[in-house]
Amino acid sequence: MHGHLDARIRQKCETQSKRILTVIVILGGLSSLMAVLEALLPMSDENIEIQINVYEAKYPKRRLPLHLRIPFIVETESWAYETIFIVETYLLFLIASMLLIAVTTIPILLFYIQGQYENLSKYIEMVGQEHQDLTGNPIEYTNIETNTFRQVERTMKNSKSTKLRLKHIVKRSLQSKKHYEKMYIKQIVKYHQKLNIVYNKLCSMIAPLGFLVVSCGSSIMSLCLYEIIVFGPSFRFIAQLSTISTGLFLLFEMSEISHNYNQLLGNAVINSNWTMCSPSARRDLWMVLRCVQRPNYLKFHGAIEPNRSFFLKIIKISYNFVNCMRLRLSRRPNE
Repeated sequence: MHGHLDARIRQKCETQSKRILTVIVILGGLSSLMAVLEALLPMSDENIEIQINVYEAKYPKRRLPLHLRIPFIVETESWAYETIFIVETYLLFLIASMLLIAVTTIPILLFYIQGQYENLSKYIEMVGQEHQDLTGNPIEYTNIETNTFRQVERTMKNSKSTKLRLKHIVKRSLQSKKHYEKMYIKQIVKYHQKLNIVYNKLCSMIAPLGFLVVSCGSSIMSLCLYEIIVFGPSFRFIAQLSTISTGLFLLFEMSEISHNYNQLLGNAVINSNWTMCSPSARRDLWMVLRCVQRPNYLKFHGAIEPNRSFFLKIIKISYNFVNCMRLRLSRRPNE
């Protein structure tokens, strides 16, 4: 959808997109870097014993960024260790980059749609008012999506301004005013319908990605939290937990912002001078008001509707999972 955006709204959307992209890139890069650095740090005696007794490692102090086992290859041998370490480091940063692009695509697209909704709310607030350009000349909008308009006859202001104003009002018939008023509100309805179509198509497009991010992210967050609480803090898992929880919170917050689109338009209708419109124009405006009273959250295959309360439920489930596993571990020695 190609619509004209106000410079202030466009700058706001660009700033928000850059800020989100910067935060996610820093956290994702830090998480990948911690995974590589942890492989280079010295291991504890307990981990060395596990590597010897369980994995039968020939060089137990050598670790890889990703815990993968390759058949018929001894990963701790000198030539294989350096090669696999470099390949896994490259793959780790490559996968992290792809995930970051996938995760940041959703909020950047939603920020653009948010700008379009803010632009529409600006035109809704102008309902019932005399429209003017930057120099104060009266205008009539022909297409609010592209911000195109035409100038109308300007009212002259002099010592006889009152008489000329009355003459101008008489000259411009009431029928012409009603026609422009109705055409202007029809442009608003059409603009709103196009935004809804774009938003619904975007939700359908990102539904598989959103479902995957929420389901996998929730599972990984639970496992990272379990690793940190049960086995002690680790830079690697702390960085991964921070990255995943921030990404999930960002996705759920964007769903809340999407829901606020309707509230933004509803407030614009209330703040406008809709009482000055004709009955037919009011009926067209009520169509917009009825549409914005429905929930507008993101939906992933109808099974997940992300919002702040759903994010709190995920955190509670993660803590319940950790407590359940700790309870099972505490009972195992007694058995």
